[in-house]
Amino acid sequence: MSTFTISPEYGYVLIAAALLVLEGVYLGSAVMGLRRAYFNDEWQKKNNDLMDEHKKAFPTVPFSLGYPDMGSGRYAGRLDYEQWFRFNNVQRGHHNFLEQVWGVMSLLLVGGLFQPKTFAVLATIYIVSRALYAKGYSSQGPKGREAGAILGILSLLGMVGCVIKVGVALIKSGSK
Repeated sequence: MSTFTISPEYGYVLIAAALLVLEGVYLGSAVMGLRRAYFNDEWQKKNNDLMDEHKKAFPTVPFSLGYPDMGSGRYAGRLDYEQWFRFNNVQRGHHNFLEQVWGVMSLLLVGGLFQPKTFAVLATIYIVSRALYAKGYSSQGPKGREAGAILGILSLLGMVGCVIKVGVALIKSGSK
């Protein structure tokens, strides 16, 4: 029977994983802040026809704050262009984070068992890259995300490469 010992340095990996989760919460709160600002009671009164349409289709009261509009639906379509652009960019930055976080977290938690310091550093770089990505996207639109995207891709590729290296080493060690 084999045993596996987790290095105390894995604590860095766990801290990075927790920070990654907190970043997701932070990015989600940025979207919610704009929902509160844009889809408020005044907006709902101004767009009463949309509220009436919802009430006809469903027996529920429409949810305030424009939910579940993801920046391209009926609620967002009623914003002025500047509001829509800003909301869409913040929403997109958050959604892009959600598209990738599952893979990053998987690589981090598994790969970090074998190379905890390397993965903690790569995850920290990734976390910084996502902050740059979201900040750039929300303030400058798609062009503003480039620096964060490049840094994020490099750190993600680093994690993928390290996990592949560990996988190959494990396969080779079993064939001896």
